[in-house]
Amino acid sequence: MDTNQNVLLAILKHEKTTFRNLQKTVNISPRTLRRHLNRLAQKKLVKEKGRQGWQRGKKLEYSLTEKGRRECVLAALENIDKSLEVVDTITVQMFSKPQALAARREEARHAIHTIAASDNLPLEEKIRQTMKIRDVYFGTFRRSLRRMHLIAIKLFASHAASANMVGDVYLLINENGVINAVKEDEILMHPNISVISM
Repeated sequence: MDTNQNVLLAILKHEKTTFRNLQKTVNISPRTLRRHLNRLAQKKLVKEKGRQGWQRGKKLEYSLTEKGRRECVLAALENIDKSLEVVDTITVQMFSKPQALAARREEARHAIHTIAASDNLPLEEKIRQTMKIRDVYFGTFRRSLRRMHLIAIKLFASHAASANMVGDVYLLINENGVINAVKEDEILMHPNISVISM
């Protein structure tokens, strides 16, 4: 990600920010930041407030224009695409060694089964230890998937529908890329559906 994108994203996170706060966030020299802000303002991506009648010691405030917000969204989506390409490459490499992948899955399954079968642990501790082990094997992937899932629910399910959904919600994505949000209790009403936990 280049410095212009970093500056845009830093402003996006704070909605409005001062030059000093922005400089601390992106961690570049004031002169370099000034150059980037001027360039972004010329492109109408950033607006500056307080320049008229400015005097030394007076704060300037920066925020994104609509065009700047669109640029941020496009940059973020491009970064997601690049990250997913890396994940795809890693996954292909993992599938190219099916025995190692099967052994890793079995190792995780065995560790979880051992905890579940233990008689001297309370249920809460079993859950905590199980999640800790799962985290070692697939934690980062699961957290990323969960965040994307919640974002997708907000984007693709109407506010009324998502507010009324009790329990978890499953996203079903068909071959054409259509995304459907399905309530957990709907899935439970169909005993023939198999759900694989990860």
